[in-house]
Amino acid sequence: MVEKNNIILTDVFKRIYKEAYSLSASELGRYPEEKWTIHKKRLKGGKQDGVDIVEIDNGAFSFTVIPTRGMNILSAAYRGISLGWRSPVEEIVHPSLINLEARGGLAWLDGFNEWLCRCGLESFGPPGMDTIPLTLHGKVSNIPASRFGIHISQKKPSQITLWGEVREASMFGTNLKLTTSITTTANSNTISITDTVQNMASTPQEFELLYHTNFGPPLLEEGSQFIAPVKKITPVNERAREGLKKYHIYEKPTPGFVEQCYLFQMKKNRKGLTTVLLTNRNKDIASSITYSSKELPCFTIWKSTGALSDGYVTGLEPGTNYPLPRKVEREEGRLSKLRPGQKKTFHLNFSVHTT
Repeated sequence: MVEKNNIILTDVFKRIYKEAYSLSASELGRYPEEKWTIHKKRLKGGKQDGVDIVEIDNGAFSFTVIPTRGMNILSAAYRGISLGWRSPVEEIVHPSLINLEARGGLAWLDGFNEWLCRCGLESFGPPGMDTIPLTLHGKVSNIPASRFGIHISQKKPSQITLWGEVREASMFGTNLKLTTSITTTANSNTISITDTVQNMASTPQEFELLYHTNFGPPLLEEGSQFIAPVKKITPVNERAREGLKKYHIYEKPTPGFVEQCYLFQMKKNRKGLTTVLLTNRNKDIASSITYSSKELPCFTIWKSTGALSDGYVTGLEPGTNYPLPRKVEREEGRLSKLRPGQKKTFHLNFSVHTT
């Protein structure tokens, strides 16, 4: 029984690797009303050859995590309501096939198709020169986890946690560790993420972290709305300024649509929490993100409502700072820094609503 509560699926330091693994509530035999399942597999063929995925279904909310791509979440669905979007990148591309420096530093887009992907850890934002050359949105989404596994709680209802560890390290460069736990409760409508970033170096280290959460149909459609406790909004450029009056309302798929981006400061409640919401046109389905404004003080909306075949999508993105050049973020005092050995932890809840 204890063995099935704590399962290590990969640990490169202990030479542990399970190519396939499955576990279900019925196998544990504790709570007959629970129908959750877990499946770990390795993909074969095409650009996704060698990619590990973990599929978790809590009985109502199902989602697929990609340990090979920084513990990103590929897709999710709640009682038939699909989250995520349809990217022109149809396969789960193995990081070994992506040269982040190609296309003028934009090749991160060659693997971009996840519902939730982290940007960072050394940097995120546009490519360009800072103290070193930086590529679009950093490296962490293209680093395989060194360790990951499953933990099942003993209490009722069962809590299912997929934990993992990703190291972004280089000789004479950054040395950061991301430890994550992605947790859901049997039959719930929510995924909770707790991430900790630690500086493993002997000198202070700057870091950036952005949660690039991407939605397409059915939540995103003509007339969908973004609802949030907005304190301040700033369009990134003149193109975004054109749509400022209707920044919270989405258009139908429009071939040739030029992306728009908005930067926010959000109000928070007495606990320091902020909740933002994306609803469909009829407001009978929605998805929310609840996070700490102290941990993640900046929020960004990315609107890219082009044709369906080109990637009809919006990004709702809590972050430690804004996706502007790192030099700008440093000058504005928004860039985070960790002392040697110091950790910072981030908490987010992602929910689906049907009432």
